[in-house]
Amino acid sequence: MNETEEPQFLARMKTEVSEQLRKYGAKTTGEGSGTNDSYLEYSEGAIAGVVQISGMRGASEAYRVILLIAER
Repeated sequence: MNETEEPQFLARMKTEVSEQLRKYGAKTTGEGSGTNDSYLEYSEGAIAGVVQISGMRGASEAYRVILLIAER
């Protein structure tokens, strides 16, 4: 993946996570995006959480996607 494809890739990941949250009954309560990361805040009943999606370039053509999920 080249650098120009990275923002579109991360946007697709964020959209997919958002759709999965909705599929399981959660509502998106906040969101934001940066250069190499984005986040979605959500709630479902008494559960509230955040999903952070980050991308980072590795050696050569390697690309890492990191998803962090925190609930309270």
